[in-house]
Amino acid sequence: MNSLHRIIARVAPEVNWESHSLGPVHGWPESLKTATAMMLNSAFPMFISWGKERIFLYNQAYVPVLGRKHPAAFGKKFADIWAEIWADIEPLILSVDQGKAVFLEDLDLLMNRHGFDEKTNFTFSYSPITGEVGEVLGLFCACVETTKRIQLEKDLQAERLKVEASLTQDKNRLLSLLENIPGGVAYLEGRDLLFAFANSRYRKMFLEAADPIGKTVLEVLPDSVEQGYYQILTAVFNTGERYEGVKAPYSLLSPTGEKTTFYLNFVYEPVYGADGQIDGILAVIHDVTETVEVEQKLVASEQRLKSVFTQAMVGICETDFTGRFLRANDFYCSMVGRTREELLQLRMQEITHPDDLGPNLEKFLRLKKTGEGFEIEKRYLRPDGSVIWVHNNVSSINNEFVVAISTDITAKKTAQIEFEKNVDVSPAILWITDTDGKCTYLSKQWTDFTGQSLEEGLGFGWLECTHPEDKERAGKIFRDSNAKQEPFYVEYRLRTKAGDYHWAIDAGTPRFDKQGRYQGYAGSVFDVHDRKLAELKVEAEMQNLEAAVRARDEFLSIASHELKTPLTSLQLQAQMHRRSIETKRPEVFQPKTMIDYVNLTEHQTLRLTRLVDDMLDVSRIRTGKLTLRHEEFDLREMLRDLLERMKDQFEKAGFPVPTFEASSEVLGCWDRMRIEQVAMNLLTNALRYGEKRPITVTLSQDRETATLSVTDRGIGIAPENHDKIFNRFERAVSANEISGLGLGLFITKQIVVAHKGQIGVESELGQGSKFTVRLPKEYHA
Repeated sequence: MNSLHRIIARVAPEVNWESHSLGPVHGWPESLKTATAMMLNSAFPMFISWGKERIFLYNQAYVPVLGRKHPAAFGKKFADIWAEIWADIEPLILSVDQGKAVFLEDLDLLMNRHGFDEKTNFTFSYSPITGEVGEVLGLFCACVETTKRIQLEKDLQAERLKVEASLTQDKNRLLSLLENIPGGVAYLEGRDLLFAFANSRYRKMFLEAADPIGKTVLEVLPDSVEQGYYQILTAVFNTGERYEGVKAPYSLLSPTGEKTTFYLNFVYEPVYGADGQIDGILAVIHDVTETVEVEQKLVASEQRLKSVFTQAMVGICETDFTGRFLRANDFYCSMVGRTREELLQLRMQEITHPDDLGPNLEKFLRLKKTGEGFEIEKRYLRPDGSVIWVHNNVSSINNEFVVAISTDITAKKTAQIEFEKNVDVSPAILWITDTDGKCTYLSKQWTDFTGQSLEEGLGFGWLECTHPEDKERAGKIFRDSNAKQEPFYVEYRLRTKAGDYHWAIDAGTPRFDKQGRYQGYAGSVFDVHDRKLAELKVEAEMQNLEAAVRARDEFLSIASHELKTPLTSLQLQAQMHRRSIETKRPEVFQPKTMIDYVNLTEHQTLRLTRLVDDMLDVSRIRTGKLTLRHEEFDLREMLRDLLERMKDQFEKAGFPVPTFEASSEVLGCWDRMRIEQVAMNLLTNALRYGEKRPITVTLSQDRETATLSVTDRGIGIAPENHDKIFNRFERAVSANEISGLGLGLFITKQIVVAHKGQIGVESELGQGSKFTVRLPKEYHA
């Protein structure tokens, strides 16, 4: 026990054990000596409370827990040292006095260890230390402070609450957006179709001043059954198929019994919950009564034109393939404001509005080349400067001349232009495409948001504002949906006019004319950047948390296995020798038997020490506390000394002594202990995987660098694992095949990198491995 006395003297040199109540160390009870030796040699925070006075003894790992109480606390009374928490822990200590062990996780304690009160958390166990007849002589504690983890969990909870608040804010922003879009919006919840939301435009259309929230469609709109809308809603909920109505009539009875009919474009969209089941229906409704009335007037006008056409009173003209007028009826002349004689002196290009001339000529030239007719909307300029919008149906007659049948659509285009002006006040970016997927209309919000002009954004120019990483994906989703003529939805990053990128949602719905022919898309773009960033932040935090938990669990599993193996061996040997002593077998006291036992105990103890040292090094590396003490020494001599000390280890493992090749001394400025640790790790690695074949150690140098190589002829490493083996807890083979924590090469690399050096491996499966370390010989702080 002289070594124990020396260790205690170093830990508490000021304690006079001759006058202490415990007395000199050599006179302590064996159980106290054994427990104290185990505690002081452990790297885990531990303390002992001994005797009725509860004398407090602790190891070096426990010092950070004491703070300023160290070193005066060593050998003092437990109750005096931790007076501020004694009321909390005394019941636990009394339980141990009765022979009952105690284990608590994350116990809250208010401690004063740095001159001020601070909240702390500890996970610890109290175990009784018993004498020969089973009496409780003291208490043994192993503990770990969990204050930082508990605080981290609290911080994460606070962050989650912030995210939830942000999501609530996003929800309110969405509701505000739905309130202000140009159309009626309502959300009908559940199979009973309860009104959960209805914006002011929807209420104005159908409900006047009534509040529908919490009521069913049947209660609020009983006449929807007779007109078939309730049946459509029920079908959408049951089948999950969206329904789109175009210019559908709806009649309402006023309180006075007056019937009012108006026309609607509407979409009933099923809304799915997280469980994949339909939660309700989103109804988006636009009042198109004015547009329908205008179209009805146009239809009436077209019918009149057809009637006139039978009497040669429709707008008809003929031209040659240069566009020169050949003939025109009276109606056409009146429409363009010119006499027939004036027209016959002109070409079509001369009365076409300059802005429409390019598209018109492109189609005209294709007609000339292929004979394929076309339709076009364009403007004619009259002599008085006024403009008329026409719809021209143009075809070739026997490839001899061109016939154009013109319809006046000025009213329709005026309504369309007025509609586009109204659309421009929407907070969302609205757009329209043709059948080829080319964008033909963008609201002014596009320019406000992206800085791109409307002309630049038309066609497929809008894609130039998408993030380079999202461009191909967004374009493909749009083109594929356009080919299938089905709705599409995509999230991507959109460049703002400030030059940064915002996450946006782009959604479109296909358009069809009265004959069911596909006309392209109508859609909108919403800025969802804040919501997306919040989602990505939460996702990243969860992934980091899950990775940390996985790394912790993997490490605990490996460490438990590796630490348990030498402890189990020591325990079994101790039990065997104890039984031999109890049965008074004389051979147990033979020198050879005792030497074998001591050698085995020393081997397992060294193994435990190595494992604990590795774990401590990882902790130092992770916390940035791995320090180096540089000194100048001969690397060649250090390696010779190390190989000599490891000679017995190689021979017992069945290896020949490694060959050492070094031509001259290699002087450099390094941390001697750490560089020796690097060399020992590489040699130990060769022992583990070298399959008892010769090992070669070479040392060379140039003007600035020393190079150390350790080569074995063992199992080798697959190329895909060359980088992996230098990571924490990583290995090239299963832990079931070869023991170890998977830390050696990780620690080795960190030490080499700390010396501004490099380490690498050359290896193939079955061909052995060569690890090479290159170290600068001069020290650069």
